[in-house]
Amino acid sequence: MRADVITNATLLSREEIGTVSKIGVTFGISLDGTDMSTNDAIRGKGTFNKTMEVLDWCQIFHVPVAIYVTITNMNFPQLQEFGIFAKKHGVAS
Repeated sequence: MRADVITNATLLSREEIGTVSKIGVTFGISLDGTDMSTNDAIRGKGTFNKTMEVLDWCQIFHVPVAIYVTITNMNFPQLQEFGIFAKKHGVAS
């Protein structure tokens, strides 16, 4: 059985990611920009850096991740970049 958890990742700690890595959870992480200015304008100040930190921890602990994007007028120009961004950051889908 597989569990998928959708999160904005801002409240997750490194220790929690370590625990998740042992129980087989896949994260769906909300990210609405491939850069800080776009993402933070949509999701709130500081969310891009925190989400990127969690993505790094997920790579370290081999936790599978998918990125969920809500398309807006603000991030639509980055749509093509999301694929490159995801691959660069070890995102599964």
